[in-house]
Amino acid sequence: MGTVIITDSTCDLTAETKQQLGVVVVPLTVSYNDVNYNDGFNEADKKHFFDGLRNGKIVPVTSQPSPDEFLSVFNRNKESGNEVVYIGISSNSSGTLQAAKVAKNLCGYDKIHIIDSMQLSHGLEVLIRFACSLRDKGKGASEIVREISEIIPKVRFLSYVDSLKFLKKGGRVERYSAFDDGRLNMKTLVSMINGRFTPVGVCRGSQIAFEKFYEYIGKHQPDENMPMVLTNADNKENMMKFKDFLSEKGMNFNYSFSEIGQVIGTHMGPGTVGFAYIEK
Repeated sequence: MGTVIITDSTCDLTAETKQQLGVVVVPLTVSYNDVNYNDGFNEADKKHFFDGLRNGKIVPVTSQPSPDEFLSVFNRNKESGNEVVYIGISSNSSGTLQAAKVAKNLCGYDKIHIIDSMQLSHGLEVLIRFACSLRDKGKGASEIVREISEIIPKVRFLSYVDSLKFLKKGGRVERYSAFDDGRLNMKTLVSMINGRFTPVGVCRGSQIAFEKFYEYIGKHQPDENMPMVLTNADNKENMMKFKDFLSEKGMNFNYSFSEIGQVIGTHMGPGTVGFAYIEK
């Protein structure tokens, strides 16, 4: 008996991090070339996937878990007498959270707690990391729920994408005419607002994008005692350049490094660089 932290694969935790944190992850599905895959990468197919997105040879479709997939996880923990804290992808971006709620009702177990992160990808990851730290300090489910709920409004996840076409294709953003980005080397800055990816600016080149990020971070200063994640979608080189850029500005944080997975990568596209943290 204990407290179990559960999330879904849109948190984009690496396999190693899942194991280190002791988190249960319910996968979403990505389908392309007539094959269904659980969300998450192995090294062999990562490059193939993002190259396929770039050249149009892969046109993936993503889908949420069914209530039965959550129910299976919930029933196992019910049988073990565990308390469950599920922290999931924003309900404004996916129906995954609703599937978890249906499964909770079917399970009939009052020790299941469901939290709408209003985030996805590494905005969700920083919440998971914090929840696990609370669990490891011996905090019970109710206290974890309270503390996570309090910091959700402070989570910041900003990124730049090489093209808005992937977000538009998936219906994840409206067609913001002010942010049409078909011009050479234009980067669209994207943030999570009200639980949705929202374009907030456009600039030419990654270096100017870094400057814009720096301005944002100056206005919304990170809590250095909380988790921070630098991430990329097949663009590790620029992710590390961003780290070096922040270091030159005197921002030497204790980062975790991660990668955007297939489901989120389907919507954000290759070339993305992002930074997730919790504001002071």
